[in-house]
Amino acid sequence: MVSSVLSNFVLSNLVLSNLVLSDVAKPNIVKSASDRREYRFVELSNALKAVLVSDSSATLAAAAVDVRSGSANDPDDVPGLAHFCEHMLFLASVKYPVEQDYDAFLKRHGGFSNAFTADSHTNFYFEAPLRPAQHPPPLLHRTPPPHRPPPPTALDRFAQFFIAPLFSVGGVAREMHAVDSEHAKNLQSDAWRLWQLGRSLAAAGHPHNHFGTGSLQTLNRTGVHSELLRWYGDHYLSHTMTLAIVGAEDLDTLQSYAADLFSAVPRSHPPPSGAAAAPPPPPVAPSASLFATAPAAFLVRPVRSLELLRIMWSLPPVESEYRSRPLRLVSRLLGGESAGSLRSALVRRGWIEGVTTSVERQPAYSLLVVDLDLTARGLAHWREALEVVYAALRAIRGRGVTQQVFDALRSEDELSFRFKAKEEASDYASDLAARLHLYPPQELLTAPEVTPAFDGDRTRELLRQLQPTSMLALLVSQTLTANATDGASSERWYGTQYWPIPLPDDFLSPPPRNPYLPTDFELLEASSSPFVSDPPALLRRGARSRLWHRAEVSFGLPVAAVRVALHTRAVSAREGGEGGGEGAAFALLHTIYLEMQLREAAWDASRAGLAVSLSATSTGFELSGHGYAQTLPAYMLTVLRQARSLQPDALRFATVKALVERQLADEDKAAAYQVAYQAWSHLLLRVAPTPAEQLAAVRSIRLPQLVRFAADALSSWASSDFLFFGNLDAAGAVDAYEEQLGALFEDGAAPAGLPAAPSQQQAVADLGGRALLRAVAHPNPQETNSAVRLTLVLGELSAREAATAQLLAKMVEPAFFASLRTRQQLGYLVWSFGREVRGVSLLYFIVQSSSASPRHVTASIHAFLEEEAEALLNSTAAADFAAYAAAARKELLDPPEQLEAAAEEAWGQIAAERFCFARRREVAVAL
Repeated sequence: MVSSVLSNFVLSNLVLSNLVLSDVAKPNIVKSASDRREYRFVELSNALKAVLVSDSSATLAAAAVDVRSGSANDPDDVPGLAHFCEHMLFLASVKYPVEQDYDAFLKRHGGFSNAFTADSHTNFYFEAPLRPAQHPPPLLHRTPPPHRPPPPTALDRFAQFFIAPLFSVGGVAREMHAVDSEHAKNLQSDAWRLWQLGRSLAAAGHPHNHFGTGSLQTLNRTGVHSELLRWYGDHYLSHTMTLAIVGAEDLDTLQSYAADLFSAVPRSHPPPSGAAAAPPPPPVAPSASLFATAPAAFLVRPVRSLELLRIMWSLPPVESEYRSRPLRLVSRLLGGESAGSLRSALVRRGWIEGVTTSVERQPAYSLLVVDLDLTARGLAHWREALEVVYAALRAIRGRGVTQQVFDALRSEDELSFRFKAKEEASDYASDLAARLHLYPPQELLTAPEVTPAFDGDRTRELLRQLQPTSMLALLVSQTLTANATDGASSERWYGTQYWPIPLPDDFLSPPPRNPYLPTDFELLEASSSPFVSDPPALLRRGARSRLWHRAEVSFGLPVAAVRVALHTRAVSAREGGEGGGEGAAFALLHTIYLEMQLREAAWDASRAGLAVSLSATSTGFELSGHGYAQTLPAYMLTVLRQARSLQPDALRFATVKALVERQLADEDKAAAYQVAYQAWSHLLLRVAPTPAEQLAAVRSIRLPQLVRFAADALSSWASSDFLFFGNLDAAGAVDAYEEQLGALFEDGAAPAGLPAAPSQQQAVADLGGRALLRAVAHPNPQETNSAVRLTLVLGELSAREAATAQLLAKMVEPAFFASLRTRQQLGYLVWSFGREVRGVSLLYFIVQSSSASPRHVTASIHAFLEEEAEALLNSTAAADFAAYAAAARKELLDPPEQLEAAAEEAWGQIAAERFCFARRREVAVAL
């Protein structure tokens, strides 16, 4: 009996003779009490370290390899070489020489692969489904007939990239264009531009000062093929790699896979033909002076309407101090949003919209980054805001670093770790492989999640080092740079303009007790019905509301998910007309105003494992929440009450309105494929106001109107649905439902605001067999990319038709990517996929290009559909066709791995007013 596709995807005749364990082999990896998986650490004979995860309930298997070298190790004269190597590695290997065959192989069986290059490591991972429902593909692991080699497998293919990759000269020439396209797509992204500017302003020779993406400018050079081979040989060695395998097999079997397939990863490589071996790269020495000119401040011109003060401090390395994580404690105290925090002090002054802190830990240095999202008033007071930040640091150093504060934060961490939901298989494998470089095997799971030791002295020492002498400040402002022309410098790789600016030579109390921390972790009695055959029950059905409920404890966590949809004419149409984007504009202002009003309560809730958000939809509002079942309803009640009763605050309103106006105006500077999506939405969806329509409406809205809108829209709705899903029984769901209705109708009845008429329902346009073309000029003259979004509207399909559409989408996807991305090099962003929108099946083909015109891209998509796609379908072998069908069926039948995903699946049917809770099974049966 075949147990999994990981066992199916590996070579037969596995042996243990290659496996050598150190004296600390098989350490006891500490895990959460709710974690049902089994773990084992092994070290192979070639010094490659591996962690194995056995999950008998898994529906997906994954593996990852992490290499302890990244873009900071690039040669000075070839920026981007590490990233280029990452691209090249997945193309082909000596054993499997067909380019892109690995990607096609995985997609044929419902899997995928990906990789990323960071500063100090490079991570490769893949995911594949387990236990196909029927007709297993001929790739399954079974004892091969005599004298017949075992079939090719995903794990073996993956391993071969690290044993003998095939860096062909032709592949090098093509793939450097893919790297260049990836860089081109980021040129107008403020996030990427600021990230690189911080690096380019670092001291010359410091490992932070590098350009990691690469481009044709850096890679298209004589000898780059030899440089690539040499770099791979110097850095891709078994003792610099770690491996993680997640599967349904037992640990002994997974250990066999690791030994048989990865023991051949070499400890060293011979130099490329005709070249002398390069000396090993020198060790990176810790540096205390990342910013050579600190203290320094620069005014920066963004692409979008951004007003931001970014403060960065360079610090010594803290990567090895994972047991006390002093810098994380500093970051959490500085970035907290409870009463008495830095954020509270700055918001009271009307200077900021929010605070974000982050920590970058590298082998040779650390960075603490604080981002202040400035208001218009804050922009005028940015120097004072900077002084407040330093006052906060002094306050933390004086009375914030205490055992009591540490214990409170540790309690939150321990609660989160104790009931942590299961991760996606590929994400988990990727994360575990990277962790093996940083933590002892015993603490592989706990080290990133829970801080066991308080080191007040070290924390205060780091706080003392957060001085202007180690600071770089970036004042990012479109307002202040709008008319600036003289004296600007341009960053080398992105062209970001910046100017130097001179710098001048009763708060932050410890956080109060968190009211949302749960105390009841008991689970309901498990249901005897399997998830897929037990849809949510309709507990209540009123004239304007329905209550749906599903008790679900199979995930073993005391958590719940809640969804509320309110359909109101206040959003889909206002004042009796269909008036453009006015309703959407009110709803957008309302949700962001509410978010700011709730910031302190939301901070406490988030630290207690709760997340609740109110978002505007095309026909009203959706309230979405998940977290511990005991306290989630209480926090949702708080959100609903405040959503209906906005607290008038002129300063907050001015801040929110300016923010929304900037966001909508910035839609003109979105990436080309995003602008294409805006046009697509306006063309095909019944309710889809354009950003321009919403912007015009926002500019005319006043605070009293918004307050009145909140009271009307959150009470005079036409219809509503409530879903309670998880560790909550029917009686608890009814109680919470009635409390939430009470929050909407505080006087017990609907007010006489807007009439309770049916709201305009969202729908997809019926093209009636026509072909529609819309050409849109990108509003940003600096944008060098164009995009094409071609959509086939297949209509409302039966289960059998939907099965056919899904199979078609899966078969076409790898071929479309291979043709337009790999062979034709039309752009870095190339996608095709199928989706159902409001019950209508759609098939999408999307290309963003910096080198080809939309006319050429469109012609290439049509050529693919008319020639290559048809040829692919006609030439697909029966066995491959069966593999695609099995993978598609398995994807439909696999139960969700997290409660939140299970709730979302049920909610999708309720929100779309279709209630076909068995739709996935029906389509799977048709497959």
